[in-house]
Amino acid sequence: MAIPSRDDPRWPLYLAVRNLSALSMILLFIGGLVTVPLFAHGDFWTVAGFMLVLLTPGAILFFLTVMIYRRNRWAVVVAIALVGMIGLVLAAVLVMLLHHFGVIDLARGRNLGGGLLVVLAATLLFVAGKAIYRLSLSFPAIALPALRDTGFEPVMQQAVPQPVLPAEAVHDDADDAAATR
Repeated sequence: MAIPSRDDPRWPLYLAVRNLSALSMILLFIGGLVTVPLFAHGDFWTVAGFMLVLLTPGAILFFLTVMIYRRNRWAVVVAIALVGMIGLVLAAVLVMLLHHFGVIDLARGRNLGGGLLVVLAATLLFVAGKAIYRLSLSFPAIALPALRDTGFEPVMQQAVPQPVLPAEAVHDDADDAAATR
């Protein structure tokens, strides 16, 4: 995927596709890490709940990313709504983590695991916010054609032989002037 220059109106669309694909892959990865151990020890409804909360939005975001890359306006609107809901859930999780572990204890470094969870939730919330912002700027880019992905282009082109023209006789004005005297 070729990225346009900053002054191109397609630039926010391509960056939104990157943000959405990163967010969807993170959701799928975390969902996989949580649900795989639950299959061995957990209840069916617990596994189904975690799959519904983590894996389904990740899969839907991945599908929407492909549709946004293909320039579908409906996909941009649905992605803004879905990422907004994910952002609200992440904000609620961040507040609950801060309340559970305590801001002062996290600032003093007493709970390293809790601090890592807070940083992860804040980072995901930041990525979701960036995705919403860039998606909202990408509506003008939907009507424009996609950049052409050309793939590998060699630096040196193969030499093409040029036709050889016959040499012309060189005439000097000084020789002509001396011959006429």
